[in-house]
Amino acid sequence: MDREEINQEISAILTLLKQLPEEKIREVRDFVTWVIEKRSEKKDMTPYFSQFAGILSVEEANRIKQAIEEGCEKNYPDEW
Repeated sequence: MDREEINQEISAILTLLKQLPEEKIREVRDFVTWVIEKRSEKKDMTPYFSQFAGILSVEEANRIKQAIEEGCEKNYPDEW
């Protein structure tokens, strides 16, 4: 989307917002705030996960991998 298209979208959203009661406008604001916070959390996850890089030995990583593979191969047909 280019800047003009974005401005048109914002204008359309504002037109719709003006039709809502005050309480619903607050809900929209809260939702937009939540979306922004979730987006910023995702951006910050890379440095968080990178602190764990290399903490497992090859043997430990292989044991975890094997346990996951064995657990995922099990079939429990009566559970559905």
